[in-house]
Amino acid sequence: MGFRHPMTALYRQIGQAFLEEPQQDERVDTDDEDCFMCPRAVPSPWVPSAEDVSRHNLTHLPYRSWCPHCVAARRNNAPHWRGKSSDTRSLPLLVLDYCFLRDTDTQELRTVLCGRLYPSRALFATVCDHKGQDDGHTVGRLCQFLRASGATDIVYKSDQEKAAVSVIQEAVRVSLTPGDPYHGVLLKAVPETSAAGQ
Repeated sequence: MGFRHPMTALYRQIGQAFLEEPQQDERVDTDDEDCFMCPRAVPSPWVPSAEDVSRHNLTHLPYRSWCPHCVAARRNNAPHWRGKSSDTRSLPLLVLDYCFLRDTDTQELRTVLCGRLYPSRALFATVCDHKGQDDGHTVGRLCQFLRASGATDIVYKSDQEKAAVSVIQEAVRVSLTPGDPYHGVLLKAVPETSAAGQ
């Protein structure tokens, strides 16, 4: 009869049980006018034929998840490539944080404000004299970055460090000040926690 994979019978039983389940609508209405979604069943695994198993057992190439020898050899997982972003944000998200850089020749640390604007993934970084809203150069560079991105309303996210949050709030204040060179760049900035679902 030939080699028969030990898991073949189990896979066939699972597949048969899956096929025998009654098909239901995805939505279920209850007596009190509530409705909920029924969970979807996991699709049954592909069951190889005896011929497929015997052919695979000659070289064990390519890797097959149903082969106990291939699984025991612990093949690396397939890469999880990101697909198209399903981001449904109505406002862009600005993520900011401070980092510190040092040259190999000196022990002096330089403070840098780094950020990324989603969904465009535009990067922002500027060297700061010090942390916080008192650094006019940093606030101006942030306003220039936001002007170039075209974002007037944003949601911001940081590690709740007061210095990073104050720079964003200062950029909003500067952009709302008439006569300022950055007037009108940023009209509104909302923290991520209060902008759930944006």
